[in-house]
Amino acid sequence: MPEPMLEANEATTVAIQDCLEEGCSVEALMDLDGKLARDEARVKAMLDSLHDVQSKEYCE
Repeated sequence: MPEPMLEANEATTVAIQDCLEEGCSVEALMDLDGKLARDEARVKAMLDSLHDVQSKEYCE
């Protein structure tokens, strides 16, 4: 099963740390939150798909 392409990367982590240490605009914070939320949805969808496939294979 292919790995989901994630938006969050090392640069995202650094940006979050900078926001926590130095502060940042609400817009920048919302952008970072959006990246994390989209990645979370992708990972959840992949896990749901994997669980579905596994349950069907296990039942057969």
